[in-house]
Amino acid sequence: MTDLLYLVFAVYYLVRICIDCLTLLHTMNPSTVVFAKGVADVGIGLILFWKPVLLYESSATKALSALTGLGMTNSSIAPGFNHSIACLVASVGLGSVVAARSGPAALPAILAMTSACTVLSLITCAFAPVAWGVGSATLLLGGLVNAIFSLGLYLAEPRLLRF
Repeated sequence: MTDLLYLVFAVYYLVRICIDCLTLLHTMNPSTVVFAKGVADVGIGLILFWKPVLLYESSATKALSALTGLGMTNSSIAPGFNHSIACLVASVGLGSVVAARSGPAALPAILAMTSACTVLSLITCAFAPVAWGVGSATLLLGGLVNAIFSLGLYLAEPRLLRF
């Protein structure tokens, strides 16, 4: 019973944090939101270069794994692949920083890219067979973070969805 109570409180506080983040993002300039996400992505890329275990085995990832049954990512199995992910994340972050400084015309591409990553991550975690080994708590966490960012960016500037 105590574990269930802790889980309920954890979910409640997670939802509150998400609502607070979305409220904050809604009040910000869209370029500032994209710039901040870009800087965060560069930071995540550097952590993945330096010590990927900090992200792959974080408390949030462990909690998502326990909650969903998705597996944990082992950073020591394929260091070359992990390094390529670090390069990709840092590059996307740098691209977001440049887009934020390039003006409003660059922002729809960032929203589209982040939304696509969100949808693909969440679909993979929800529907890929366990035998494929592609869904993980790390992927789900990344998908949820990108979903919050995409929703916040959309709320800050709904016109970004015009193609």
